Amino acid sequence: MKNFILFNKILLLAFWAVFIIDFIWPVHVVILPIGLLMGVIHAVEFFWQRKALKKAGESDMQALVQTLLFGVLYWRSVVKRN
Repeated sequence: MKNFILFNKILLLAFWAVFIIDFIWPVHVVILPIGLLMGVIHAVEFFWQRKALKKAGESDMQALVQTLLFGVLYWRSVVKRN
């Protein structure tokens, strides 16, 4: 399971890198809306799990950045630990 999560985190980081590059130099029409949608979904996830993350001892800024990057892959493991 750890390899699965690590693989998905690497894929998400690669996606966000492509999204940032595409945001600066638009090449692919599909990447921008998908990235914006994922950002909104991850922001909703953060506010939905904010109390649980705070209870787990995570700072708001770290939890926000990690959730925006990795979403459920981040906060699920943090909430599960506690």
